[in-house]
Amino acid sequence: AGADGAPGYLAFHCAEPDARAIITSAEMEANRLYFAYRLAASDAGKVTLAVRRHGERGFRSVWTREGRQGDGWLSESIELQDAATCDAPGPVQLRMVVNCGSTATGHEISFDRMALVRECGRARSVDLTLSGSVGR
Repeated sequence: AGADGAPGYLAFHCAEPDARAIITSAEMEANRLYFAYRLAASDAGKVTLAVRRHGERGFRSVWTREGRQGDGWLSESIELQDAATCDAPGPVQLRMVVNCGSTATGHEISFDRMALVRECGRARSVDLTLSGSVGR
């Protein structure tokens, strides 16, 4: 079950040690990301979220977790760009890199309740569209 007890969440199943998955979103106008995550295995691996603002050359890391983070779901909120740019935040791209641990066969790294929003007084949800690759 997902973070709210309902079925359906994004899960990375580590079928091979040191496997890696990279997911990159389309450009979206947002300044904050909300999500829940779970890294419950002792060698759960490492997850990095990075952001690239329109016109920038590369992605910069904004959040990283490595190893066991407990048994339950944890919630996060990440500022993707300064809220001062609220009126015209400009497009951003989000990249998620999941690296399975060296003995992580059968482990799962999970995400749920992902929402990219532009916060200016009241929140406005933005569609989250992901595309990516899986490989070693």
